Amino acid sequence: MDLYDFFNQIFHAVAQDDTLGNWATTNFGRQHKVYVDFPVSDPPGADDRPYIIFEEPGFETHQERRENDYFITATLSIDTENLEIVAEDNLTVNGGTQEVLDFISHLKRIVAANLPANFVAGYSGAAAAMETDTEIIAVVDIAFGEKITIGIDPLD
Repeated sequence: MDLYDFFNQIFHAVAQDDTLGNWATTNFGRQHKVYVDFPVSDPPGADDRPYIIFEEPGFETHQERRENDYFITATLSIDTENLEIVAEDNLTVNGGTQEVLDFISHLKRIVAANLPANFVAGYSGAAAAMETDTEIIAVVDIAFGEKITIGIDPLD
């Protein structure tokens, strides 16, 4: 599989997903934005949230294993300025916790729906509030495994 075509399909699917767009509009008053590689010359700010930045696409191929591995990092950002802190008895949940986890769930749903038949995906990551801003970010590492069938060279 062509590496650029594979990742480009994922990028476009995330950018064009109506369910994610509706969620972003409902929760943040604007559509989500998708960036491929961090835009150093014009970095996204509070007015661009919610957004996803896809970075560091990579791969690992194995002739002895019948699998190719691909990976990419997605950084998700939301603005918590208008989100409420929920306090019940001795439990306090910061505004944005549910929203950033929902954002991750949308990303996983979109990726799963756009995987080729012989691919699997795995995810790892964490979310953190930025202390100097009203931003919560989540960094999600996505690993893809492509199962190679007999007769296909995994290095092609």
